[in-house]
Amino acid sequence: MKKEEYLRIRVDKREQLPYTFLGSRYPDVIVVKKSLDVGDYSLDGWEHDLFIERKTCADFISSITQGRERFEREMERVSQVFRYLLIEMNLSDVLLGNYRSGADPHSVIATIMSWQIRFTLTTMFVGDRAQGETAVYWLCREYRRNRQLKRI
Repeated sequence: MKKEEYLRIRVDKREQLPYTFLGSRYPDVIVVKKSLDVGDYSLDGWEHDLFIERKTCADFISSITQGRERFEREMERVSQVFRYLLIEMNLSDVLLGNYRSGADPHSVIATIMSWQIRFTLTTMFVGDRAQGETAVYWLCREYRRNRQLKRI
């Protein structure tokens, strides 16, 4: 594989437990650990055009409750960017309140929908860590392909 064919996924160096993209499912990935202004993942060289924020269940609920203002400020800073929020849980867990916080499920859903509208934020419930890693890979791969084809 030629060097330019590798998918260079940038991972924020402050990410606590980053995806590794190891194994035969990701033979074309090179992980670049550097600081990102926003988000946890992007494409090296296009980090000002694409950002992906990953949240575990607990981290996500915290962003809606205690960390809400900080998260909203971050979203407002990046208005002309492709923004994705990956939540490592199922939507059914939100609807049923299957999380440790006492946050009302209807308030959580309302916040998600509001953020999608206000910040043009695409939210993806990815179920778990493995599915999240796969989603980041395919988002980055398809973003690069669409840029190369001048579709975006």
